[in-house]
Amino acid sequence: MTTTDDLTTRTGDSCAADPFDACLSTLGTALAGTVDTPVWMLSEQAVQERLTQALRVRGQVEELTARLLASVQAREIPRVAGAASTRAWLMATRGLSAQDAARLVRETAVFGTSEELAEPRSAATRSAWATGQVSAEQSVLIAGTVDKLGPGVQQTAVDGLQTDLVRYAQTLSWTELQHVCSHAVEVVDPDAADA
Repeated sequence: MTTTDDLTTRTGDSCAADPFDACLSTLGTALAGTVDTPVWMLSEQAVQERLTQALRVRGQVEELTARLLASVQAREIPRVAGAASTRAWLMATRGLSAQDAARLVRETAVFGTSEELAEPRSAATRSAWATGQVSAEQSVLIAGTVDKLGPGVQQTAVDGLQTDLVRYAQTLSWTELQHVCSHAVEVVDPDAADA
């Protein structure tokens, strides 16, 4: 069986020029270096700061995971493999639970349809997610809000709304952000809210 390490050490292999492989390998190695480091040695302030950093990095990794899965879906890899759905494919080939696989599939919605992968309507949300400004759940919520807007809403208004919602996500609780997103549709596109 070929492992990831085998692929990255082969000379002339296309993986050598793969920036995703280089990034994930470096991150994996760095994380492995902290496995046995005791957390108790951190001060109260430091442990809170490291938690914030870890959540930011988690968001960035989740965005990359969703982006890769969106590409898997666009290429119809699960269908070609004979899977009934992307969720079923993730469960069978990656050992994920039904809930975790469904969550990952839901997160790919931030990238729009396969035709929109290059520039989805919620690109500003994806960008904020990729830089760790918002979590996966916040991204899905904001992108879902964008999806509720009618096609007549100008992209500049859509981008402005996303910028505002990303900013609110920095300080609001999850419930508060949900309320703001619901209200945002009423403000930006009253017709869509009525529908």
